[in-house]
Amino acid sequence: MATTFVHYHVATAAGVPPLEALRDYLLAANGVFLRSQRAELTVCLPIPGIAGLDQIFGLATVDAYLHLRRPKISVDLVAAMLAQAQTARLTNGLAAEILFYVRWEADAWRLRVPEQDQQHGAVRPVGQGIADGEGVFLEVHSHHAWSGRFSPTDDADEQGFARCYAVLGTIFTMPTIRLRVAFYGHRWEIPASWVMDLPEGLADVVVAPAWVEAVSPWA
Repeated sequence: MATTFVHYHVATAAGVPPLEALRDYLLAANGVFLRSQRAELTVCLPIPGIAGLDQIFGLATVDAYLHLRRPKISVDLVAAMLAQAQTARLTNGLAAEILFYVRWEADAWRLRVPEQDQQHGAVRPVGQGIADGEGVFLEVHSHHAWSGRFSPTDDADEQGFARCYAVLGTIFTMPTIRLRVAFYGHRWEIPASWVMDLPEGLADVVVAPAWVEAVSPWA
């Protein structure tokens, strides 16, 4: 596991050095990329909005990737989250948003429903739920009848070390899931199928471009 906080590298025909920092920035002909890793994954995500680097002589291209270092999250676990989201209600009977944590413990993925403040249009961890969120691999919340899109509030919250986030949307009619990996304010939407097996009837709304790579040694 990397221990140095940040490195900066230039991608050339000679290649790029091994990942040895918590944040590893790569300047490449096709953009700037950020590499990082944790026990469950290694990722190289593109940072958008930087153009013209292909005009710099000698820069090589870099492929974005996500390498999962654990088995995919099981279809049963994902189905359990969807089922609980569909039954989550406030005391007045309105549909409630719900928050889930998924972490790798004792050689298996474990699902937790943390202590939380549930509302019709929001959900947040409270009390012990805040502490329980430390180190989780995946954080999922539902938008019940609304579309599964990340909100500006989600963007503001997702500022820490590498973690995956997902949103369940339109769960009563055409259930969807949208997933992204984020760290230190940088976010990359990826197919949910890269990290989990989806039950029948739950649509993955993100399709990967041909130039990115997802590799799992457990596949």
